[in-house]
Amino acid sequence: MLLPEALDLSSLTHVVGQLNQIQRYTEDLHEVENRRALKARAEEIRAIAFALSELLIKGFNEDERLRKRITELEKELEKKEIPPC
Repeated sequence: MLLPEALDLSSLTHVVGQLNQIQRYTEDLHEVENRRALKARAEEIRAIAFALSELLIKGFNEDERLRKRITELEKELEKKEIPPC
């Protein structure tokens, strides 16, 4: 890159400072983008966790009904006095 001869040391220092500031702004933008991506991922994780908890709660409720039914059937078998196999 060719620099004009009229560019003195203070001008170069100013340009470098501006470039550094642009770099910091760019890094800040990347950080903001990363935060947004992390927030979106967190929302996805919450949604998945909620769906799983609902599924587990349903499963436990169904298990409880199943246990009750098994207990009822066992009591009926005891009443009928069917010998075990």
